[in-house]
Amino acid sequence: MVLLILYLAALHAYSVKTSTQLPNTLESVYIVSPHPFPEVEDFVQLSIDTYHLDLARYARSMRQAFEDYLHDKSHVKAIFVGTRRTDPHGATLKYFDPTDRGWPAFMRIHPVIDWHYAEVWTVRPSHLLMRQKDPTDHL
Repeated sequence: MVLLILYLAALHAYSVKTSTQLPNTLESVYIVSPHPFPEVEDFVQLSIDTYHLDLARYARSMRQAFEDYLHDKSHVKAIFVGTRRTDPHGATLKYFDPTDRGWPAFMRIHPVIDWHYAEVWTVRPSHLLMRQKDPTDHL
């Protein structure tokens, strides 16, 4: 959710600065857990509806899901990732990193790589957008 809110805020700022129209939908990808909680699925659907997401769902391993996604959306060259430096395998990441060998090729963008746990949890849609009810309120 943090990445989506940051992206929406950046899109809005860019749109205002350049008088560019915002897109009608935002391409996004969701790798479905083998046993998703109903609350997660409800939250995903609420996010689709609230933020006009064009969501591609893949119920596969992460590697296979990204391979399929990039096959289906061949124009995609980079994907925002929410990894932080304190997460497993995050210590040596940079803001921009190509995927590791053996993975489908795309640029990983890590905008919150140096954020701390508390910073992540203080970002909420209602604080940045102030336009609608925050869909994370019930979580």
